[in-house]
Amino acid sequence: MPYKHTQIGRMIIISSFIVLAYLGAILLRTRSDPEARIPMIILIVVIIFTLASFSTLTVAINEKYLKIKFGYGIFSKRFILEDIDSVEKAKNKRIYGR
Repeated sequence: MPYKHTQIGRMIIISSFIVLAYLGAILLRTRSDPEARIPMIILIVVIIFTLASFSTLTVAINEKYLKIKFGYGIFSKRFILEDIDSVEKAKNKRIYGR
């Protein structure tokens, strides 16, 4: 019964890289002003952390637990299978992801 599936968030990856490229271009233009670079560097680090944290969603089921985790696992949750009363198949719009 073991099951494991990882869904890749292509939209967050693409949009993050676009924003990072834009911020990188701004960062290159503000080379001469170190004080203007600090907020930009902080923003880039936050975007990279967000990208690493939420670029994938993994669902795993074993004999005891249903486990879900985003990215590398700092945001995760586990449910005891015996506590789950019912499940339903859902059909989401394409814009929500597959």
